[in-house]
Amino acid sequence: MTRRSRGAISLLEIMIAGSLGLLVLGYVTYLLVQTTRSSLRAQAQVGLQQLALTTMNRLVRDLQSSTPAGITWEPDLGPTHLRVLAIQPLLDVDGDGLPIYADTHLLTYAFDPALRSLRRREWLPPQTMPVPLSNTNPSRLTNSQLLGCLSTNQFSLETSVPNLNSFQFSNPYPPPNLGNPFELDLGFRQHVVSGTQDEAFSVQRVVVLRNPK
Repeated sequence: MTRRSRGAISLLEIMIAGSLGLLVLGYVTYLLVQTTRSSLRAQAQVGLQQLALTTMNRLVRDLQSSTPAGITWEPDLGPTHLRVLAIQPLLDVDGDGLPIYADTHLLTYAFDPALRSLRRREWLPPQTMPVPLSNTNPSRLTNSQLLGCLSTNQFSLETSVPNLNSFQFSNPYPPPNLGNPFELDLGFRQHVVSGTQDEAFSVQRVVVLRNPK
C-alpha cells in the first residue's frame, strides 16, 4: 500500500471544500435576497409617503377653494358604495358681502373601495358642465347628479390615485349638513414582496374651509 504524496488531495477533502463553498454561496445569496427585499420595501414606503402627501395636499387645496355650501359629500353612492366629494369653487365676494361661485368650474373625487383607487375629475371652460351650476346659490348635488358626473366621458381633466385603502371624511354636523372643520384621513397600502406584510402609510389633516361671511 503506497503512501499518498503531500501534494495529493483526497476525495473527502474535495467534498468538504465543496460543501463549505455551497454554504458560503447560500449565505451570500440569502444576504442578497434580504437586502433586495429591504430595498424594495424601503422604496415602496417612500413612494407611498410621497403619494399620500401629494394626494392630501391637492385635496386640501381643492376643498379650501370653496365653502361648506359649495361642497357635496356622499359616503355611500351607487351599487359599488363609492365615497364622493363634489366641489364648486368660490370665485369672489360682491360689494354686499355675498359669495360668488364658479358656474363653469366643478371638481369631483370618487373613492372606489373595491378597486382601492381615488379618481379626480375636473370640468373647466370650454367644457360643458355635467350639471347646472349657479354662481349665487350653490346647491348640493343629488345622488343622480353625482352618478352622472362619474359616468360621463366628457370632462376636462382626470387623474387616478392607486393603492388607496381608506378614504375618511368627517365634519361636526350630521349629513347632509356640512361645516368647519373637516377632518380627512387617507390610508394607503401596497403589496411589495411575497411572504411579507403590505407596506402602509396614512396621513390625516384638519381642514378649515373659506367663510365668505
